[in-house]
Amino acid sequence: MSKKSSRSEQTYWGFRTHTSRYKPQKLLNYLQKRVTQENLADVVSHVRIEKGIKERSRGEYYFYLGIKTNARSDWSSTQNTLEQLIKTVRGISIVRIRREGFCWEDIRHMVGIAYELERDTQPIEYFQVKRPPKVNPLGLETPIAEAAGSDRSQPCEQLLWWLSAAGSGSWETFQAVCSHLDLVQPRRLWRRLQLLGHLLAAQDGQHWQMQPPSLQPVSKNCYVLYGQRNASLQESLQQFGRLVKIPQPRRDAPPCWQLELQADAANAIAELRTKYPALAIRPVEAPPPWADWVATLKVVDWVPLHRYRLKRYDGSSFVDVPDAEETGFYELYEEGSQQQHALFYDRQHNAWYSAEWYSLRFLALTHLAPKNLSVSYDPNAQELSIPISQRWPLAYERYLVMQSGCLPRYNRTTEELIYQNIAPTVWQVIGEQLPFFDLEK
Repeated sequence: MSKKSSRSEQTYWGFRTHTSRYKPQKLLNYLQKRVTQENLADVVSHVRIEKGIKERSRGEYYFYLGIKTNARSDWSSTQNTLEQLIKTVRGISIVRIRREGFCWEDIRHMVGIAYELERDTQPIEYFQVKRPPKVNPLGLETPIAEAAGSDRSQPCEQLLWWLSAAGSGSWETFQAVCSHLDLVQPRRLWRRLQLLGHLLAAQDGQHWQMQPPSLQPVSKNCYVLYGQRNASLQESLQQFGRLVKIPQPRRDAPPCWQLELQADAANAIAELRTKYPALAIRPVEAPPPWADWVATLKVVDWVPLHRYRLKRYDGSSFVDVPDAEETGFYELYEEGSQQQHALFYDRQHNAWYSAEWYSLRFLALTHLAPKNLSVSYDPNAQELSIPISQRWPLAYERYLVMQSGCLPRYNRTTEELIYQNIAPTVWQVIGEQLPFFDLEK
């Protein structure tokens, strides 16, 4: 039996409903409206709804409110207000189950994603999440430069708004939403949203969380918005200046929102924060020194090599090898299965490490031929270029992308990725954090 949550932790109030009138979408809309009206968003953070309810014909399902019991000092009064709020739902039978509440471990296998209730004019969209095929989010569908396709800016923007409303969730949920919006290659989109500073992913790639909205200065009185988006925030930003939506170079991610302030920056930010307390001007955080980044890699406790066929990266492609005798980047293919894993083996420490595909490839290149690693910088155009075959780990590439809010352009002639708005100070930071590059060349 799970331990009951303490008063200092979040607890869940569970409810059983029995009605054909209040489908999940209608219930979410109602709770969203009433929590906002009663100013309870600091207490009721989100709602989770029972999994699989659309597959059943009965009009009964369970939902759980995420409650922060320590959010206010007058908990007794707040509790009464919450109980009265539930009673105001007309035309639906709602019965609270287990008065002492639940902790996360009690309900984690019964419920779906969390729907945040502190929303303004952007409604939450509910749909039944169907479990997608098991896929490793740290891998890639095709780890090469893909051909330009159709304009996917709008569905990618829809995805970002949906993620903003949900707040957090699992990799399976992310896949399901992409499928719902007809967005292919979700793993690539997963990485792009991290590069753009909108989303944070757990180290194992199984969970995500949206970043709060923040403004990054890119030039005088010009800022790029990162993190959560909704209609109300868009309207608020437009009151203080010109909001420009810049498509990504390949139209394969949400457009960059660039705000050209026409008011005093300090006053504008102060006024925006009255409605969005988490919003702030946040300069892009520099990536860690290379040795510190390597130390954060996740160690894989046990790799049953007898079950896999191995390929090792030789600097340009993967070649078959009988076993893992050398330090390097390996792809492991399970016999009789389509399962594939990408891991890095360190022979000196006899350890296997996991990370996203590009990170492991770059790590391998630093062992194979560090002198062949290439980067070029044009201080006049403030552009930085790297070979597509040497794409950097997520933490370092994100630092480049967030300088402009735009993903890199791909030059097919030179086979290079080109990053914009790279100031000399950023170029200097790169030289300090990545010791392989000679900035004096």
